[in-house]
Amino acid sequence: FTFYKPIVKPETGIISKFVDYLIKSKRPIFYVGGGVINSGIKASSCLNNLLKITGFPCTQTLMGLGATPTSNNQFIGMLGMHGTYEANLAMNKSDLMVCIGARFDDRITGKVSGFSPNSVKIHMDIDASSFNKSVKTDLLIQGDLTKILDLTLKYIKEKNIIFKKSKISGWWKQIEKWRSKNC
Repeated sequence: FTFYKPIVKPETGIISKFVDYLIKSKRPIFYVGGGVINSGIKASSCLNNLLKITGFPCTQTLMGLGATPTSNNQFIGMLGMHGTYEANLAMNKSDLMVCIGARFDDRITGKVSGFSPNSVKIHMDIDASSFNKSVKTDLLIQGDLTKILDLTLKYIKEKNIIFKKSKISGWWKQIEKWRSKNC
């Protein structure tokens, strides 16, 4: 027998690269799935801290609902065929999409060739079986989501990185404009 042994903790270098993408982004979005729920309450807590620190918008899949409160003003609704107008447009127009514990299935992507064509895509999950399956990603981070998110927060604190909300204020204005059309 060969037993499945997932990589539990990613290397520091990959966390550094991830944070660099976060810093450079002007139209980011966190795309959160059920993997965060499955990883446990600490993963949700770390995710909420990362949201607070970055100020980035967040969308969740049906399986990811509850990873961050839907009452959080950074939550812009579910995405996909049953999602909100603003969540789907934000995914499509983002320059950085951070997929945390979710898959790029056809209910989210629609036609893959037209799915968020100008974004850098980061995919983090404990199970690599969904990596690059339907959507090619630019950075893969395999490991326990709690550990990945915790290491990210520690790295940001250690390097004293401050995310300027003004850098993404235009992005939020655009999202609010889309939100106002979602009757």
